[in-house]
Amino acid sequence: MSKLHRILIVFTVMALVAMALPQAVQAAAGPSFEIVSVKADESVTVRTKDFPANRVFLVMMDKAGNMGIDGIVVAETNSGPGGSFEATYKIPAELKGVRTIAIRFESTTGGYYTYNWFNNRSQTSEPAVLPATSIKPALSVIAVDAGNTAKVRVTGFPANTTFRIRVGPFFTFAREYVVVGTIDSGKGGSFDFTINLPDNLKEGVLAAIRLDSTTGSTHYYAYNAFWNRDLEEKTSTGSSELPQALNTCSLVKTEPSNARFSPRWDFDAVWTIKNVSNKDFELGHVDIKFISGTKMQKYGDLFDVSKAVKPGEEVKISVDMLAPSNPGTYTANWALVNSDGKVMCYLPITVTVR
Repeated sequence: MSKLHRILIVFTVMALVAMALPQAVQAAAGPSFEIVSVKADESVTVRTKDFPANRVFLVMMDKAGNMGIDGIVVAETNSGPGGSFEATYKIPAELKGVRTIAIRFESTTGGYYTYNWFNNRSQTSEPAVLPATSIKPALSVIAVDAGNTAKVRVTGFPANTTFRIRVGPFFTFAREYVVVGTIDSGKGGSFDFTINLPDNLKEGVLAAIRLDSTTGSTHYYAYNAFWNRDLEEKTSTGSSELPQALNTCSLVKTEPSNARFSPRWDFDAVWTIKNVSNKDFELGHVDIKFISGTKMQKYGDLFDVSKAVKPGEEVKISVDMLAPSNPGTYTANWALVNSDGKVMCYLPITVTVR
C-alpha cells in the first residue's frame, strides 16, 4: 500500500534490551550560558543556566556569524544533574587570531541547543555587577517577521527595572545600533515582548540585541544574536504540558537522529518501538498520533498501527515528513496511543534546518 495514504509498517521481531524513552522536549526558555573568562587563543570558561539533566552536548566553536552551527567540535560535555555548571574549553588552533568567536552547545538527543560569542582576548567577567541574589538575566529571539518585528523572550529578569533596548548589525553593533525603545520588567522573571526592527537592519543579516537597565543601583544586561529573516515561533513542548505516559511501550531507535536538512527537505521519520507490557498491541486498537511541537507531517495527524505486536516484540513505524522552511531546530512529539486515547509512550523527532 502506498505510503502516500497510509503509514508504512514494517514488523520485526528482535531480542534487544529495551532502551529508556528519551526526553526529547525542550523547556520554554531553554538552556543558556554566559562567558566567564577568556585566555586569548587558549581557552574560554563558560557558566551555564537551565541545562537539562543527563544530556551529552557537543561543544562547537567557529568564527562569529553563523551561531556556531557545524563548527569545530572542541568537546563533548555531559550536563550531569543539569542546571548551572562551569566548564573550560580550549580554543582550536584553526581559530587562533580570530577576533570574535562563536561557541555553541548542541545536545546529541532531545533537540537542546544554545549559543553565544566572545572576543578572543584575555578577559574576566565582572561578577560585581550582579546583586547578592545572583540574578542573571538572559534573552532569546523566538520569532522574526523579517525587516519588521522580532519577538523576544527574557528569563531571570529583576523586578521593577526599566531596560533600554538596542538593536543593530552584529559585526558593527557598537557604532550602528539603534535604540528601539524601553521596557519595564514589572514582576520580573520571564516574559515575552515584541520590538520593531530598525530601518538600518537589512533583511537576512545577522543582528544583535542588547538590553541594559537604566534604573536601580545595579547594572543588569542581557544580549543575544538572531538572523533578520522570517522565523516562526516554536510550540513549547515542556514535559509538564504532556500527559503522563502509560509506559507500555519503549522507544528503541529514532531515524534520522541529529538530522540536518535543507529547507523543505522530504524525509521519513522512523521509530522502532518495543512492546514492554504483558499484553498484545491488538490490531486496530493502537494508533500513532501527533501530540505537540512543530507539525512536519505531510498528511494526517493520526494513523493506525495495523499490525499486532506481542509482548517483547518490536515494530517500525514511519511517517512522511517535510522539513520546515526556515533555519532552526525543530521538535515534533508523536505518541503511540491506545483505543482510549491514552499515551502508551512518546515518539519525538528533532531535526535542524540549515
